[in-house]
Amino acid sequence: MPWKEVSTMSQRHEFMLLAQQPGGSLRALCRRFAISPTTAYQWLARYATAGLAGLAEHSRRPHQLPQRTPTALEAAVLALRTQHPTWGGARLQALGSATVSAPSTITAILRRAAWLPPVAAAPQRAWQRFAQPTPNALWQMDFKGPFPVTAGRCPP
Repeated sequence: MPWKEVSTMSQRHEFMLLAQQPGGSLRALCRRFAISPTTAYQWLARYATAGLAGLAEHSRRPHQLPQRTPTALEAAVLALRTQHPTWGGARLQALGSATVSAPSTITAILRRAAWLPPVAAAPQRAWQRFAQPTPNALWQMDFKGPFPVTAGRCPP
C-alpha cells in the first residue's frame, strides 16, 4: 500500500471544504486538524476573499517597524556624515544629532547606507584536542598541588 502524500495546501483545502459543510462543528474540525479557532477563522476569511491562493503561507514580517529611525532623521545623519566623512557614530552624535540618542543608532544608519563596512564575523579557529599524549604535558590537568596529606605533601 503506498503512502498517502499530503501537503500543507491540500490539508488546508480539505479543511475549507469540510468547514463549509452545513451542520459541522468548526471547533471539532479545529481539534481534528490541530489548529486554533483563531487560525481557522482567519483562513476562512482569506478563503472567502482570495480563494485557494489565500490559504498560502504569508510572510510573518511586521508591516511596520515602530522602533525604526525616521527617514528624515536618517537623511540628516547622512548629510552630517557627508560633511565629516571620517567620523563614526560617537563623534557624529556628539556633534549635533541630538535627536538620535545613541551612537550605535548612527552607526547602524551608516551601515544600512553602506557607508561603513559590515561587521566581520570572528574567524573560526581550528579545533584542537585538549587531552595530551603524555602525563605532565598539560599542567593544568595533571598538577595536584601541595595538598596536606599524612606523609607530608602530595607529590606532583
